[in-house]
Amino acid sequence: MTNLTKRLTFCGAQVGLCLLAAAPAPAATAWTSGGQRAGLAAKGGGETIGFSCAGIPAGRMRLVLSGFDAKLLQTDLDYTVVVTVDGTAYRQSLRAVAGAPGRRDLSMTGPSGELQPLVEALAAGAKAEIASPAGREPLSLKGSGKALKALRAACS
Repeated sequence: MTNLTKRLTFCGAQVGLCLLAAAPAPAATAWTSGGQRAGLAAKGGGETIGFSCAGIPAGRMRLVLSGFDAKLLQTDLDYTVVVTVDGTAYRQSLRAVAGAPGRRDLSMTGPSGELQPLVEALAAGAKAEIASPAGREPLSLKGSGKALKALRAACS
């Protein structure tokens, strides 16, 4: 299957235009945590996928997929992302927002309980894959249990 670093055509249903979307460029290494956040660290810095409850009201959590090329992902459109863990699909609608210079992130903030099944699955899972507008890529779960356990403790 295609790698997320390849560009694929994606049709933005809200505007009826076909857009090119490029996904997180750096390859992921292992899960890390710190304070009220946890994520899959990427080589060269940043995260591929991250969760946080820092700076938002209690009982809420943020999911962010980072590193999309800003030229190719339109800001303020919603995109569907599916994270599959051990054969179970977790579908999320995320909004394109400004990221690092020249990049866009896909982000959503909602009730912690809404993201909890995905967090628990990633923490306990053996195999995971993410499908975004830019394609599919396997997710490393190395260290996810420890990192997401720390996140749950910090955010409770």
